[in-house]
Amino acid sequence: MNKSSFLLGIGAGVGLVILFMLNVFFFYKVGNKVVDSIEESYENKKFEQIKNVAENFSVNFEDAKQGSIFTASSSGIMVVQDPLKQGNHCLQVEFPAGASYPGILFQLPENRGMNWQANKEFLADIYNPGLKPVKMTLKLKSGLKYPKKSYDKDFVVPQGKWVTVRLGIDDLKRELDITKISYIKYFISDPATTYNLYFDNFRVNKD
Repeated sequence: MNKSSFLLGIGAGVGLVILFMLNVFFFYKVGNKVVDSIEESYENKKFEQIKNVAENFSVNFEDAKQGSIFTASSSGIMVVQDPLKQGNHCLQVEFPAGASYPGILFQLPENRGMNWQANKEFLADIYNPGLKPVKMTLKLKSGLKYPKKSYDKDFVVPQGKWVTVRLGIDDLKRELDITKISYIKYFISDPATTYNLYFDNFRVNKD
């Protein structure tokens, strides 16, 4: 092989490498745009599903779409029939032993918030089928972007019956911007035992 042929081969190889790298860069950029577009579409679609819920915040799981309003956080969730047959459907939540703060979470997309200024209470119905009361925490956050203001309330769910857990909006005013509520989570701190609880009728009221 003469010198010119060798150099020509080297040049062709370098050209192929450059062409390959350009293709990789192109598909990387296009791929990122596609992923971003899919994520944005998903967030918009998810927000459309929860928009009406967020405006008045009323979730009772009779509409199948409301099963996706809350997401699992180190827990297992499933829409089931009311175990005490006092309603039609509710959300069954498993809080696994050893999990880190397992619970259920409702969170609005960035730059979205609920205005609860005209309301008096935030309520939810919870059923504990176990043999002992269960201590839980309700965490709310306000703000359109992180970092957000945060508020925690500990409470106990007695066993054997549906109970209504109430939170006064006036209590929230001291810690949160109640015109920009964007995050709700019910959780158990590091449970030593696996718990199964049922949730229904999340709502705000003006009475």
